Amino acid sequence: MSKSINTLQIHSAEVPVIEFNSERVLPFKLIDQIHGRPDGTAKRNFNTNEKYLIENEDFFEVCRNEFRTDIWEGFGFHTKASNGFLVTLSGYLMVVKSFTDDLSWEIQRELVNHYFKPTTHPGKLSAKDTRIIRARISNLTLKLSSTIDACAFEVIMTEINELCSVIKYPVPDYKKLGKDYRQTVLPNLDILPNEAGAQS
Repeated sequence: MSKSINTLQIHSAEVPVIEFNSERVLPFKLIDQIHGRPDGTAKRNFNTNEKYLIENEDFFEVCRNEFRTDIWEGFGFHTKASNGFLVTLSGYLMVVKSFTDDLSWEIQRELVNHYFKPTTHPGKLSAKDTRIIRARISNLTLKLSSTIDACAFEVIMTEINELCSVIKYPVPDYKKLGKDYRQTVLPNLDILPNEAGAQS
């Protein structure tokens, strides 16, 4: 896990890159700022649809006492906040489903393509980079059986295809995984979802 170390230009906003558990994430406050919505809009949408969201897949709930102050503030939280929420790509897409104006669609596309899916350069991958990508593919594939939103499912499948292409791996056949698939190692990958960070 890490605090933001750089920023990206998304539409007219400077968006800090925030990562948690090797995934790019966003706090509610930043979603509102990027979309130009009143403070609390993304949080309200989250509360309305929370029953459809899966913790540790669509969002992470984190506690202040688990992090240094600089990391906590890097997540976009107030120093004195006791806990906070960070949404993943699939969670973001569900939270902003009600943002249907033309500008919101444009911003969503920019965030999906340039924030949540960072560009990877084939030919410049170290062994560690390859392990990280394999773990990312594994994490994404394990999400598919519980992803009910068609748009989120399509985005996840697109990223899986792109990442498999980068490291020249066959795309895991999600249809063979089944609804009750709970293994921690995927065919063709042979790596645990959280293994990449443990190796050098």
